[in-house]
Amino acid sequence: MKKIILIIIIISTFIFSFSLDEVLVDVESVNYRLENIFLFSGTFLLDGYVNSLDLSMFNNVIIEKINSMGELDFLTFLGITSFLVCFDDPYTSFTMVESVGFTSVITYSLKMIIGRGRPNSYEKPFVFNFFSFEGKNHSFPSGHSAFAWALFTPIAERYGDFFYLVPFLFSFSRLVGNYHWLSDVVFGALIGYSIGKSFYITSR
Repeated sequence: MKKIILIIIIISTFIFSFSLDEVLVDVESVNYRLENIFLFSGTFLLDGYVNSLDLSMFNNVIIEKINSMGELDFLTFLGITSFLVCFDDPYTSFTMVESVGFTSVITYSLKMIIGRGRPNSYEKPFVFNFFSFEGKNHSFPSGHSAFAWALFTPIAERYGDFFYLVPFLFSFSRLVGNYHWLSDVVFGALIGYSIGKSFYITSR
């Protein structure tokens, strides 16, 4: 229920922030290159191997904090960052909200439809329970990864590539915490980055 409320709030925010016409233009600009999908599909073959690695050595307070973030934490994070950016560049701020909103719809739809089992609930990487509403079957794609890339791609494009380190850390934390398979975070990043980059370019 919290996820539905979050999506409604975000969608309402970016629809009424500027104009519906602008949102539709941005949505049409999203560019998923077929070759990228084929390129990253190879990460599915590495899921089992990466999951067998001991990544606990990378665990720290920051990683744990990221992994403990829920939907409302992301909404608060989005609100604060977009508010701060708005003082310098309202369009980038709008793009951030719009990007996360659209990414939320795509990500949660895929999670429910695909129903992939999480590594902390299933031993094998290819367990699928289609059209599932259970969190343990919402591994693909990674929401943390998708949202972080959707949020920080416009920031990085506007203020410098250094900010790409933030969504990378979010993606990596999901592997360290054993919440996702490698392909989950890679495709989550691909979704968030593609939407964030396309929306940012269109808003310029």
